[in-house]
Amino acid sequence: MITRGVYSTVVFIFLTGTLLSQNSGLRLNVDYAQFRGTEDSLYIELYYSFAANKLVYSYTGDRYIGTVELDVGVHDSAKPVEPVMERLFRMKYAVEDTTGANLNQTVVGLSGFFLSPGEYSLKIRGYDVNKPDNVDSVSFGLQLSDLPDKHIAVSDVQFANSIRQISEDPGNTFYKNTLEVIPNPGRIFGVGHPILFYYMEVYNLLAAAEAGEKYTIRTAVYDAIGNQYYERENTKIRKHESSVEVGTVNTSGFKSGAFTLTVAIVDPVSNIVVSSSRRFFVFNPHHGIAEGARDGAPQGVVASIYAVMSEEEVDKEFEQMRYITNSQDRQEFGELKTKREKQRFLFEFWRQLDPDPASPANPVRKEYLDRVHYANRQFGFGFRDGWRSDRGRVFINYGPPDEYERYPSRSDTKPFEIWHYNNIQGGVIFVFVDRTGFQDYQLVHSTHRNELRDDNWRQYIRQN
Repeated sequence: MITRGVYSTVVFIFLTGTLLSQNSGLRLNVDYAQFRGTEDSLYIELYYSFAANKLVYSYTGDRYIGTVELDVGVHDSAKPVEPVMERLFRMKYAVEDTTGANLNQTVVGLSGFFLSPGEYSLKIRGYDVNKPDNVDSVSFGLQLSDLPDKHIAVSDVQFANSIRQISEDPGNTFYKNTLEVIPNPGRIFGVGHPILFYYMEVYNLLAAAEAGEKYTIRTAVYDAIGNQYYERENTKIRKHESSVEVGTVNTSGFKSGAFTLTVAIVDPVSNIVVSSSRRFFVFNPHHGIAEGARDGAPQGVVASIYAVMSEEEVDKEFEQMRYITNSQDRQEFGELKTKREKQRFLFEFWRQLDPDPASPANPVRKEYLDRVHYANRQFGFGFRDGWRSDRGRVFINYGPPDEYERYPSRSDTKPFEIWHYNNIQGGVIFVFVDRTGFQDYQLVHSTHRNELRDDNWRQYIRQN
């Protein structure tokens, strides 16, 4: 069971050693992750941090106090004038003196709130109360997509400085689901802090499967040009409707640069793979610079779901894409030699059909594969997958019909179905007949101009 709370802010002090920022002036690190919330909203955790030695401290008689005031605003991109959420709060850090290790710290905070799915812009501005011109601000977009409830789904990946199991502590902002998860808003690992901790939630484990069924977790790390640095796979048994996945990656052997962590959940019961990817950075100057590190953020397939799909799964998805690929696509895919080449082919194919490539979700791919999964559940027979059947092909190509007519077996007729599509070519029908008696409904007639037409189709429904 996933437990959830809403918090304003809390301060946690974490020793970062040589990872401490050396830039002058206040510098905010900000990150966020989205999780399942209520029926009509998502729960957003906003993480932020700053270096203690970038503050100006005031003496209170027995200690020194540094204070940062933070102003958080969220705007709906469709209605940018009025904010949908505003918060103003202060974070304080107290030390007995302003020398030595006292300031070799990072001050970390968290704020939690609920938002409906949609597109937002977020801005967080911080300034040093004791030196108001010591200011920094961070702005970015929030693309919040509703989580499905019919099949397995995942939250964002959260990066952390540490994750440990503790007794229930509602007063600890970083406590959730029996764990204390200290966020790493800067997403920087390596010298001084080589162990990357990550946290992710998995939902709807029992939506399409029974307790006791297995599922697989695949974790992989890639550099900016797709070289794999790390891979792990393990299998778990479903016990509850939701689950928490935590893990670590030792970055001590990584070169300096930008990397992508991808965690995928493979559900063999529903034949679905879902994943969450997150970019992070490694600073290991003694190992040199990773390939592609100077090219900026990792792009393409390494941050997509295909990065953790096996070659068998990639081949299977391409095979299921038969109805939207042409002979040239099939020839090109057949000539590919490596798993990575096939992963990139699928990524590029779907990206060309994506109405909004900037969004992590691809509604065209989702709709197509949802139809494939439905066809497999409803129209399979014997050892044949439902997507290969005539009814499966029609459903995948044209979607659900506006009207079904189902006629069971009678003494003088075989079972048959008539599907009506009222908004295609002024209205068309498809007629399927179970000619063998083994639930193999074959298309025998359609009024669609690109489909088989046989006006004498009734001869096929007669019992011999």
